[in-house]
Amino acid sequence: MLSTGCTASPDIEPVKTEINFTDTPSGTAVNAPIPEALHSTAELPVSNPAHLDLAESYIGTTELTGNNDGLEVEQFLGSVGLSKGNPYCAAFISYILDETPGIKSPTIRTALASKFITNSSIDAKKVLRGTEAIPDGTIVIWQKGNTIFGHAGFVEEQLSRSEFTTIEANTGSGTYGDQSDGDGVWRRQRSIMPGNYFRITNFTRVEYERKA
Repeated sequence: MLSTGCTASPDIEPVKTEINFTDTPSGTAVNAPIPEALHSTAELPVSNPAHLDLAESYIGTTELTGNNDGLEVEQFLGSVGLSKGNPYCAAFISYILDETPGIKSPTIRTALASKFITNSSIDAKKVLRGTEAIPDGTIVIWQKGNTIFGHAGFVEEQLSRSEFTTIEANTGSGTYGDQSDGDGVWRRQRSIMPGNYFRITNFTRVEYERKA
């Protein structure tokens, strides 16, 4: 999830309560005001899945010479048996899944984004219609035209039916440059636009083994 930064906590005034006792043998307190904080129903913050935390730790990683190279980039590629110079968006996904304990699916490790589409993947059009919601950490897959080529990343947060923040490798920062063959690992904001040549087509959930 996106960080909202740190803020200093305001000084908290002591809660002053007046306690009245009944004239009972046990001396039980009655009519004692209960501090409001004890009635709080606010939800505790939900932590990211472990693989998303790991992916976030690589944001800002860049290539050494701009040719799909560098220590981290070559680690991503090496996880799928490839060397520097190759596209690495899907290799980054594979590397993160391999390095995170307890992941059950997807089981495939690949350098081709379209291979992350499985029988249980979610069609992007269902998400756009609002019939499916996307959990944080889900793999998002793009397709280029009708080819087997595309792009992949992790959904960091779903903002609306059509918009998401993502973490992607082999992309550019901001909204400029090559968005599917850029210079590193960056946080992006993306939209489902079915009519585009380069478009989001599917989402694949990352599932963990159940703890005994």
